[in-house]
Amino acid sequence: MDGITIRTLVNIFFIVLILGMAWVLDVLYVMEYKRSLKIWKFVLSPSKIYHIALITQVLAVIAAIMFNSFWGC
Repeated sequence: MDGITIRTLVNIFFIVLILGMAWVLDVLYVMEYKRSLKIWKFVLSPSKIYHIALITQVLAVIAAIMFNSFWGC
């Protein structure tokens, strides 16, 4: 079957979702000008925000590889 399949759409959505989350954290890190960020009761220091974004990006790559291997790509 040619063209975009359900598998392709799910793969794109999954990768964009996780990378989008990491991008939002990166933007928060830049917009806060390296100040602490308070979310509800949690106070995130700039280094924690950066590390969470970095870990999220690494997880996105791992998830994409796992997703493709499960589908037999």
